[in-house]
Amino acid sequence: MSEEQTKRTKTQDADQPQAAPAAERESEETAQAPECDAKTLDDVRKERARADEMTAAAQRLQADFDNYRKRNASAVAKARADGQCEVVAAVLPALDVFDSALALIADESVAKGIKMVQRQLFDVLASFGAEKIPAFGCDFDPEFHEAIEQVDSDDPEASGKIVEVLREGYRMGDRILRHSVVKVAK
Repeated sequence: MSEEQTKRTKTQDADQPQAAPAAERESEETAQAPECDAKTLDDVRKERARADEMTAAAQRLQADFDNYRKRNASAVAKARADGQCEVVAAVLPALDVFDSALALIADESVAKGIKMVQRQLFDVLASFGAEKIPAFGCDFDPEFHEAIEQVDSDDPEASGKIVEVLREGYRMGDRILRHSVVKVAK
C-alpha cells in the first residue's frame, strides 16, 4: 500500500466513528421531541392565520400610504400652479402701466429703456407659462374676450371681428388669468 492510500484509509476510518454518534443523537432528539397533538396543530394554524391577517393589514396600510402620497403630491402641484396664477395675475396691472407710460413718453431713449424693462417682465411671465390671448383681428370669443362696445364697420367681412384691444388678456395653459377687453365690429 502506498502512502497516499494509507492516508485515505485512515481518513475514512476516522470519519466512520463520528457518523454513528450523529445518527444516535438524531434518534435521541426524535424520541425527546413532544408529540404534536391536535391542540398544538390548532394553535399553529391560528398563529399562521393571525400572521396572514397581519401581513394583509400591513399591505393595505402600505397601499393606503402610497395613495396618500400620490394625492398629496397632486395637491401640492395644484397649489403651486394656483399660487403662480395668482402672482402672475397680480403683476398684469403693472404691464398695463408700462403701456400707458410708453404712450406718454416723448424721449426715445427713455421709451427704449421702458420697453426693455417691459420685455424682461414679459419674459419672466412667459417662463411661468403666461401668454397673451390673441385678440386684434380675431373673431370675438366670449371665452377669451370681453366686449365693451360694438362699432360700425364698412367692411361686411369684419363683422364679429375684434377691431380694437383696450386691455390685453392673458392665460396660463388652459386657465384664463384675465380676459381681453375689446371692441367688436357689428
